[in-house]
Order: sequence, then structure tokens, then C-alpha cells
Amino acid sequence: MLFTVHNQDGDNPTAVIEDVEFRGIEVVNSGGGFNIYASDNINPSDNMKRLYIHDNIVNVNGKDLNDNYGLTQRAVQIGQGDTNKSSLDLVLDHNTFIIESLATSNSMYLGAGTAKHSRTNIRNNLFEAVTSGVGADSQVEGQCGAKLGS
Repeated sequence: MLFTVHNQDGDNPTAVIEDVEFRGIEVVNSGGGFNIYASDNINPSDNMKRLYIHDNIVNVNGKDLNDNYGLTQRAVQIGQGDTNKSSLDLVLDHNTFIIESLATSNSMYLGAGTAKHSRTNIRNNLFEAVTSGVGADSQVEGQCGAKLGS
């Protein structure tokens, strides 16, 4: 499931994703889980605001991604797009992630950027164990890599 702000041809700098709720869905045989980008990485855009993902069951098997493209699969990946813009009020609550692929390196991955993801709440989620838990750009496992603010 991809949530990303895109200003396709550069003519809409106010492009935004806001006030979205994704709940009560059972996703089966998915190549990956949630891929969330706070803003466009090419053209000007506004920040993503108020994304609430809760009470879902997501089965990440990633077979097609790994076998055909050599990509890793993650339950949740959060990036910024424009490194100076971040998400506002992102909530992941009470989700279950079943990760069947052995190729997955992290259950959750936080991408690079200079801005903090403001008012982010990640709570009450269940992630099946894989190679490592939370990863982030330029961080080794065991170090704090998240830029989360209140």
C-alpha cells in the first residue's frame, strides 16, 4: 500500500495527502506492507498530514519482489521524499504484520531526511521476527536511527 504525495508535472506545489484512514483490512500475499513518503522527491509539494493506519492484518510474502526484482520487502517503510519535509500526525496502531519472506532485512525502515516526522505514533503493532527490527539510513543495528518528534 503506497501513500505518497506527487506533484506529477510540477504545476501543483500544493499537492498533498491528508486526512486518510486505512482500517480493518486484511491484505494477503502482498509484496510489501506500507510504503509511506511524506512529500514529493522531485517537484514541490506539501507535507502528508493525518494518516491513520489501524486494525489491519497484512501478510507480506514478497515472493514476486524478491524472485523477479531482487528487492527486499518490509512491513512498513517511512520516507520523506523532499528531505526537508516530514509527515505530520502519522499513526500506526494495532496492526499485525505476518512476514513470510526470509529476504527481508528489517520489519520497519525509516528513510533519510533532515526533518523530523512530527507527532508520529507507532504503537500496539505486532511484527513477525525477521533479520532485524527497525532500520534507518546511515545507522547500524542497535543505534537510534529514527527522527521522530512530538
